Amino acid sequence: MQPMTYLELVNRALVESKVTLDPLTSVNFAAPPGSIMYDHFKRWCNDAYQELALSRNDWQFRKERATVTVYPRLHLAGIPGSPFAFAPGDSLRGVSSGVEVTVIAVHNFENTEPPSLNDERTISIEYVDSTKAGDLIIGETFERVAPSPVANVGSLKGWGFYDFRDILPQSLQIDPQSVCLRKTVQDAVDEGDTHSYPVFFMPYDDFSLAYPYRYVDYYYGAARAIAQTPQGTYELYPRLDKAYLLEFEYTRDFVPMVTYDDVPDILPPEYHQYLMWKTVMEYADFDGNTKVFARAKKHIDQYAYWYDRDNLPRPSMVQNGFRIYNEVW
Repeated sequence: MQPMTYLELVNRALVESKVTLDPLTSVNFAAPPGSIMYDHFKRWCNDAYQELALSRNDWQFRKERATVTVYPRLHLAGIPGSPFAFAPGDSLRGVSSGVEVTVIAVHNFENTEPPSLNDERTISIEYVDSTKAGDLIIGETFERVAPSPVANVGSLKGWGFYDFRDILPQSLQIDPQSVCLRKTVQDAVDEGDTHSYPVFFMPYDDFSLAYPYRYVDYYYGAARAIAQTPQGTYELYPRLDKAYLLEFEYTRDFVPMVTYDDVPDILPPEYHQYLMWKTVMEYADFDGNTKVFARAKKHIDQYAYWYDRDNLPRPSMVQNGFRIYNEVW
């Protein structure tokens, strides 16, 4: 079945609603002539799309799988100046520990109070010598050593968290039960390990109490556990010592239709007419037309049944990640 465009959905709704309005065209869709009712139909169609998308995050048609590269992260505070004296590609060094890192990316989120502070950043880094990762000292000052020396570019406040929306802007949330870790392509070749390992999800209260102290020998390396922080970001344990590939399923975010040829792309084509009938129902409710309302609702109820039948996740058993993690290690 071919997908329906925004233009086709609105025009079909006009026909099914039996309103005396001419069909829109690709030329006048952005600024419809005459009646404001055109704008109502366009808004109702987008509202129907958004309501359906947000009604359940576990619709199967909203799920996708991604593989992203994740790096060790540090949280720097007390960063002087604007703009900051470091950027991707720069080399930094801990003044007290001597640990050297290369900045891969600078992220604009922090778990700080108040959130308006502008002198803190989370950075993705690569260690010049990954065996030295454990030598970092909380609170120590970092200096920039390249491309030109700068004495103070911030201090180490803690370990950086992960907000996967800055890696995948189209993602609404990840499924932490689906996370796996594997080595990068080069490391897999060099080390002869192409396997994918599960990263077990834990409630943050259990995670934060158990892991920073229980497994000191594994504080740095390949992550084996993940937890979502109260702020919605994620923490990995052990702390990464280098770049890895992280695989997970995620829920795609809703993106409104704007131009005439946009399509409701997170919705399978066979369900596109649901949006048209929901638009018709909104018009009928607006106009007090009970016959058109009843006809539209009949079709909507049928589509709702198909959604539940075909797109809700199947029942499954979930293993206890805390228990499995202890058995592995």
